Amino acid sequence: AVPVGAPEARVLLSENGLRGGTLAGTLPPRFQTLLESDTETLGARGLTFATRKEEVLPTSGPNERSEFSLFADLAGKRAPVTLKQTRGGILVRPEPLPDGRVKVVCEPQIQYGERQEWLRPSADGTGFVKHEEVPLARYPMLTFDAALGRNEYLVLGWGAAQPDTIGAALFGAEANSQPRQRVLVIRARLVN
Repeated sequence: AVPVGAPEARVLLSENGLRGGTLAGTLPPRFQTLLESDTETLGARGLTFATRKEEVLPTSGPNERSEFSLFADLAGKRAPVTLKQTRGGILVRPEPLPDGRVKVVCEPQIQYGERQEWLRPSADGTGFVKHEEVPLARYPMLTFDAALGRNEYLVLGWGAAQPDTIGAALFGAEANSQPRQRVLVIRARLVN
């Protein structure tokens, strides 16, 4: 697998327990078996982005509580984060490249808490409209991208040796009372 992101971004991702890489060419047999497995694959789906610009792909939750330390800047310190009633995901924004590949921009996000009502300006600016939404913690400092060709895969997960990170909050799960590690696999291609 080829790591994703610029060198500084890879360090920041790694410090936050996030791992990502691209697979190309002949896939490892075990990886191919897992991709085709109904019991090991959750929520496999195909999305088109003709009418939408981005989509959040769920990776974890619902969880009663997510606690982790966040390393937001290479020159900074770890900051503790505690969120209740969480659902994690990766915001994905594909962008076509001139060479026929697709740049996939990814940003970690966590919804938390209960649905709240907000007043927002109306579309015509003459008043306010009530909206309901779940609060969202965005982590733009952990945004990265990868250029994918026709038969290439972006694989995202977390370092299991880093349990107190956002990576664990986004990709950790429990199955049969045992901790499990989830991965997100993305394949992108241009459709004519």
